Amino acid sequence: MASLDSPDSNPLHPDAMGSVPKAAWIRMFAILGPSLVYLPLLTTRIPVDYHSPREVAGYFQAFGMIRLGVESLTVLTPQESYSALHLHSFLSTPFVTIGYVEGGRLVSLAAAIAAAAAISAIASHLLDHRAAVIAPLAMWLNPMFARHAYLYMPETLSVAVTCGAILAGIYYVRTDYRVWLSAALFLLAIGVTNHMWEATIALPLAVLFLVHRKFRATALVCLTAPIAALIVYLVADLQPNGPSALTGYSTFANPGALLQSNFWFPGLVHPFSLSQSLVLVGGIVCFLSFGYVAVSAPDRRVPTVTAAWLLSGLCIPFLLAKGLIAHEYYLWGLWAPIALSVAYLFTQLLSALEIRMPDRRTRAAVNAVVVLLVVLAILNVAVFELGIAAGTGIPVLTGVDGAANGTPADLEPGATVEAGNAIREAGVTDASRIVFVGNWSRQSPPPYFGAPGSVLVYSGVFISGEAFAGGDPGPKFVQRSDQLPPCDVFLEKTGGSIRVSHCANTEVNATSS
Repeated sequence: MASLDSPDSNPLHPDAMGSVPKAAWIRMFAILGPSLVYLPLLTTRIPVDYHSPREVAGYFQAFGMIRLGVESLTVLTPQESYSALHLHSFLSTPFVTIGYVEGGRLVSLAAAIAAAAAISAIASHLLDHRAAVIAPLAMWLNPMFARHAYLYMPETLSVAVTCGAILAGIYYVRTDYRVWLSAALFLLAIGVTNHMWEATIALPLAVLFLVHRKFRATALVCLTAPIAALIVYLVADLQPNGPSALTGYSTFANPGALLQSNFWFPGLVHPFSLSQSLVLVGGIVCFLSFGYVAVSAPDRRVPTVTAAWLLSGLCIPFLLAKGLIAHEYYLWGLWAPIALSVAYLFTQLLSALEIRMPDRRTRAAVNAVVVLLVVLAILNVAVFELGIAAGTGIPVLTGVDGAANGTPADLEPGATVEAGNAIREAGVTDASRIVFVGNWSRQSPPPYFGAPGSVLVYSGVFISGEAFAGGDPGPKFVQRSDQLPPCDVFLEKTGGSIRVSHCANTEVNATSS
């Protein structure tokens, strides 16, 4: 590993500028190239069939900020998290305001690109310019990161902000400019507003400063993280929230979760479920490996920081073991340090090859690996997210569960969007005056899975409170039209479409034909 004080660790260093421009385009392509395949997904209907309530939550959090402003901090929108001030939703508000309802997808993709750029820069500092190409590709190739890069969820923003904090910390160590320390502390604090678990990045950041004898900076990190978490907790407590995930999902309350097979191996066939096992087990192996190197290496600083980063990512799944079983995205904290670990392994293998092979053959091998990783990253998104192979009957492809099957199986594509637009055109503003007739939910309660949540997102009707699970002032659900309560409109499925009618049985619009 390169020292942070070495020119080889920073391709922007004057002594290293000779070779880097020749490969700069490769590095740029490694960061940006895989993102291009996501462009068709940026207008995917909300929600996709993957943790659909979280996408509904992300939208209504943004809508609440637009509708209520600061007052939105005192109300609870559908499925809203109790542990965040929703930075991702806040950044989505300009897009929702101009009518780009799916704008949170663009925020997620921009954050994913920023995360790839940050991990590339970190790899160039801690390793070399070759690792700066491999690290972002390793991140794009991770099916978990690849999926969240377009979802209306905050995980890629979490990765981007925490990587940014580490990168700013590295710049501070190298330059001693206080502006970089301020940037690192700001990103740490702002990350906590996205979700309080982002405070775990304080561990590697503090270790980075500590091993470089920046004791004042270490103390500031140790103060900033708990203060930011406390502020978020106190503000979030203004909402009428429910039980904390710390009690419902914590390992302390459910220690047996660590012994369940689906904690360690949720699936070994589909690439997405397989990646969950690889990320968790791989994170442990990488942590132990870097821990050993930190003890035995002459310069312990870089491996110590990397091991601390891996440990911070492992804290979340192991402290919330029961939560991980149902919420695999708890592994987000490992995506970046594992990509860095893969880049480190690549540089070690490359160093071994350089001893046995001429420079020309080594460069050819590196280029081949880069091309292979780019192709695999693009194929992963194209096959499992765009769903270009959905319905082929190939067993490993039949589990496509991204945007390809985001529309409920009994509805035609666009039916929920058209139904929502019909409600908007009818001038309905009170969610409690909307009634869904018939069987709408695959899980009841809550009814915000799939079609009902999608209809409500596109209706332009604001919903607040736990009432979204079925009581006032949320929408109502009945089995037959003769059971209608007082309402403005009711919705019924008719074949693959949704019929929206006035409660006086005057049809508003027959959506989707």
